[in-house]
Amino acid sequence: MDYKHHQYAVFYSALPSQENNITTIRDYQKNYPDLKIYNSHYKTVFDIENLSETSRVNILQALQKDSLVRSIVKLITKTDGKNNFHIFDNKIYCILPTTVQQENLIEKAKQFGFEYITTEAVSSFTHYFKYKNKLWDEKAMQQFNMLYQSYRYYDFKINFYILAEPD
Repeated sequence: MDYKHHQYAVFYSALPSQENNITTIRDYQKNYPDLKIYNSHYKTVFDIENLSETSRVNILQALQKDSLVRSIVKLITKTDGKNNFHIFDNKIYCILPTTVQQENLIEKAKQFGFEYITTEAVSSFTHYFKYKNKLWDEKAMQQFNMLYQSYRYYDFKINFYILAEPD
């Protein structure tokens, strides 16, 4: 994985909350002329590569405070020579044949900053968790890796959404 870039997929909530002031995309572009915003497979991507470090921090903080923003995920670039970005939401999942270990699974995930969301039952049980912070970046990936390696019985996976290619 390569995290040297500064591209973030921004996931918006379906129903707006009036708790916080909401900055529009036009506001961001007006305040940061070098900011690139594009849509990739119906997801808004903020490319803050050409901005100063201060501007990057300011934009990410504003997005985290925005009540319409559900999550901000730094795109994953696989270092396979193709330089493709991958979008995922800030969720992970674990598949178990039963719900017997669910409480242990939930406690283990909480230790690394992941909150339990739900369990779906098809042929086995898929348990979904989300990262506690809106921003999924290198720190979140480190937490995920520590969770994954801490107890290998649970096979945690990142919930990949789609392959992202700029328009």
